[in-house]
Amino acid sequence: MSILDDEKYSQTLFAFCDICYIVIDAEKESYYKCLSCKDFVVCAQCLPLTKTKHSLEHKFSSRKGIPNQFLWIEKNVGITCDRCFRRDFPGRLYHCTTCNEFNVCEKCFPYVSLCHHLKLKPNTMKAKLNHKLMIRRAVAALTNPDSPFYGQPFDVVIDWPLTATRHSVNEQENKLIFQDVLHLQGQLKNSDFSEKMRKKIHQDNIQEKNCKSKSNNQRIKDTNLQKEQLRKRRLQDYQQRQHLLKDVEIITGTG
Repeated sequence: MSILDDEKYSQTLFAFCDICYIVIDAEKESYYKCLSCKDFVVCAQCLPLTKTKHSLEHKFSSRKGIPNQFLWIEKNVGITCDRCFRRDFPGRLYHCTTCNEFNVCEKCFPYVSLCHHLKLKPNTMKAKLNHKLMIRRAVAALTNPDSPFYGQPFDVVIDWPLTATRHSVNEQENKLIFQDVLHLQGQLKNSDFSEKMRKKIHQDNIQEKNCKSKSNNQRIKDTNLQKEQLRKRRLQDYQQRQHLLKDVEIITGTG
């Protein structure tokens, strides 16, 4: 079966060894990248061979997981989970085949009602990047004299003939993928900006409510203070009138 038909093809980011041309799951398996070359990667088994088949002076660094420059690929841009309401959530995306707009993240997937028929949706950007990578691997594997696949009529990994792989490696396709990557990055930046603005507006509203609440509380305190002062003044006036009445009674002898 071609790797293009594998579910992992659109869910995980691949790499390949530039010596034995084995496909590597870059998110789960360790691989080694040359620190001097732009795109030279080897698997753990071929690392000792780099001294004879690559360069004695070049050093290699162990890698595992998605590179930092591709972390944004994990996010489902513009999608909101209809259970936890997270937007642009990372990881797998499940879509209901019977509802028009019902999507959930992989964390909420086990808790969704059975009335929804959920299907795993492919990560289109991972699929496109893997497509470009697998074609480049096929051409290198079939044309490099040091390759164990040299001279074969078709690539066993993607099940494509050499002519088809060569035809696919052209500037237009690479440009298309690059433009898609830039477009998705732009979407993500706009989404992040919108999310930040939404949070800022929410915080401003909370602060405004708090200010209004404080203002109302202060107004109530001021009103109560005024009432208390007025009560005290009235009490003082009453006591003064009582003293005056007693003085008058003493003077007139009516007391």
